[in-house]
Order: sequence, then structure tokens, then C-alpha cells
Amino acid sequence: MGEKLSWIIDKRKNTCGDETEYKENRDFVHSLGLTCDRVGWCDYDLEADHTDEILEKMEKYKKETHCHLRGRYERTNSAEDSEWYKLKLKYVSAEYKENEKEIRAYKIPKRSNCIYDNGKNSMALVSEDFRKVCIEEQFSGIKFRWMKDIGKYKSQQYFSVYLSSKVPTFYSCNNLSVADSENRMKLGKLGGKLPKLLTLFYDLNIDIPICIQKNDLPETAFAYYQYDTDSYVETGVLIRKKEAEILLQRRLIAKSDLEQISIVEEIPLQYEKYKSEELEPPSIEEMQNSFKAYEEFLKTPRQERKVNEEMALQIFRKQKKVEKEYFNRGLPKRSCEALAGTIYEIMIPYYQISDGAVLSDEYTLLSHKESVFETKEFAEDMKLEEWLVPLDGVVIAKGADGDAIVLTGEKRVERISHEDHEVIGQWDNVQTFMFDSI
Repeated sequence: MGEKLSWIIDKRKNTCGDETEYKENRDFVHSLGLTCDRVGWCDYDLEADHTDEILEKMEKYKKETHCHLRGRYERTNSAEDSEWYKLKLKYVSAEYKENEKEIRAYKIPKRSNCIYDNGKNSMALVSEDFRKVCIEEQFSGIKFRWMKDIGKYKSQQYFSVYLSSKVPTFYSCNNLSVADSENRMKLGKLGGKLPKLLTLFYDLNIDIPICIQKNDLPETAFAYYQYDTDSYVETGVLIRKKEAEILLQRRLIAKSDLEQISIVEEIPLQYEKYKSEELEPPSIEEMQNSFKAYEEFLKTPRQERKVNEEMALQIFRKQKKVEKEYFNRGLPKRSCEALAGTIYEIMIPYYQISDGAVLSDEYTLLSHKESVFETKEFAEDMKLEEWLVPLDGVVIAKGADGDAIVLTGEKRVERISHEDHEVIGQWDNVQTFMFDSI
């Protein structure tokens, strides 16, 4: 099995630190020969050679400074073959979904074949290509309902998935709290590095693969389990090995999309039993109507989505006329000429119209001066996130929540989360970002 730990030092329980404490956190992590983010969160592989030594130093530091340790423990199964896998579903941050039955499909990033969904009857949306393979290969336990595409551009279509085979019960220890002495004893019996960690951490979230009894698995290609309450959520789409291999061959999923699950004859004593909930199936009439609508939809050709610079500049000028108070003056000619040959050259036509502007409730285009400042600040901030690749590009805009909108060295535009610096949005070029943002 594999064991991983994400951890941080709290000077006081359940209290946010300040910059001084963050630096102390980073300094201690560095003294262990490890890396961390700017506030001191460290990801560590507990299978590393010096783990016992690292944990001893953490214990010593805890006693000397009277600090507290908080973290997340993750355990993975060994790479042994399994007859069933959990299919990891992608989370898409783009605001593509209008409601339970309508989407704008062109907003979904390309090559997104399995998307997380939280509808009443569906746990996932799958692409048209994914659905075709399931039908061709006659995969059982899965049905589809077309998500009506109200977007104006041509795009791959998507379908909500109804899984008819439920795993009736599953077993988990992820809801056991380390704050409860009885729970702590149960977790300690799970072995590995957990017994030691339980003596060090006042708050430790547990993520261990659930167990499913072999007799509870159906004969179908797909199945699901679901338990969703205010205090505990555990859900999953299951796929049989044979069908998973076909989807891998068709390049509709990757090996990283498959997660090992524990299929057992007997349940370990430490695990709690959970009854899987029913998904609410759509009616037969609703399913039939969705495919009638899909057939009609296919008869109507749609234009390819191609945004050129002229289109983007036209809508940019129009917006400035309507909302002058939210637009700055254009950047002077001499300043624009100085940007030629730099990464900012592509921005000159926009700066000439307005050197910074509120594009919408969601996005603000930075002035060139603000962009230079924000790029420097963002790059410095990323350096503290020590496992990140250095910034390749410049920050040209900001999201309403503080996310950075970066023009990359490859001339793409990416939205980077202010929380974990993950890319959560992407545009092919500047003109598409500008066109979408207004």
C-alpha cells in the first residue's frame, strides 16, 4: 500500500497564522530537507527512506514549541490487478451548465470525457465519443440522457449518465474522527504509519479506500455507490476491468482516471457499514424525448467557434462606448511602441483603446503598469509554492475572486486559482478571452 501525508503547523488550534508564523513554518519544513507552499503546507511520501527520522523531528519540534499539527492522511492500494475500479471524474470549473438539463457544450474544455455531476439522477456527464463506445460494446448498467446544448457554436455533445446497478452496501473508515478516543483506537489498528501519526496530530483527515464485499458487486459493466449527508459524503462510479481496458484503448480515459478499490470477502473490524442510496432515475418518456430532441439538434448545422482579433476589438470598442466610466484612456503611442517585440505586443491593440478596463462582473483587464506589478507579485508568490513550475507569462487580468489571468509564453490565456495555483480555465488566445469576458 502507499501512504501520503499533507501537513502544516498550527501555533494555536483552529487559528489562522500570519506572515511571521508562515515563515517559521517554512523554515522548519526546510530544516527537514522538504518543500512546502507559502503558508507551510508540506506534501510528504510516508514510504520515503527517512520517514521515521522525519516524524521524530516533528515530534521533538512539537514538544519544544508547544505547537499543533494538522493534516490529511491518504492511503492507496497496491498496484495489484483488480476486477473493478473506481472511475475518477474530472471537475470542470467552466460555467457551462445552465440548469439540470441544459448546457453550453462549447465551454467545456476539450478532451473532457468524464465530468463530475451532482444531478438528482446522474453522477457524471460523458462525451458523445464515450457514449458511442458504450453502445457499440454493449456495456451494461449504464443509460444516457442528452444534455440539451443551447450554446451557439459547434461542439462535442454530452450526456448525463444513469447507472442502474447499485452496490447495496459499502464499508469505510473515513468518517472516523481522530478527536474521538474510540475512533482513534480503531484507526490505530489499521497499521502503517497511522498509529504514529495519531500521537502527533490533533486534527487528521483520513482518506482510505473503501471496502466492498465481493458478493455485492453486480454482473454489469458499471455500478455505483452513494452516501451523501451533511456530516459525511462518499460516492463513486465503478467500472469493471474488462470495460475499463476498452475505454483505455480508445483513449477516452487514462490510467490515472482509474483508482483501485478494495474487494474483500470479510470486512475489517475497523470499518463502518454504510447503505448506498438510490439515484432517482429519469422517466422512460424523458429519456425518449431527450433523444428525439438530440436527433433534431443534429439536423441543424452550427458554426465553428472562431474568434479573430477584429471581432474582439469590435466588441471591446462597443463596450467602451456603453460604459465609459469603467474604461481608462488608451496607452500613449510611445508606450505602445516600446512593447513591440515583447510578450505584451499582442496586447497593444487593446491597450490603444483602453489601458485597463472592467470587462464584466467577473473580469478586469489590468493596465500595462498594473500588469507589470501584478506579474512581479504573482511570480514572487509562486516561488513560495515550492513545487510549482515558475510563471511563464504575464498577468493581464484578474478574476472577481482574485484569480490571475495569465498570458502564457505560448500565447494562450489561463485562469490560475488564487487558492492552489491550479489552472482552472483556459482560452486558445487573447482575442477569445476578451470576446468571452465582455
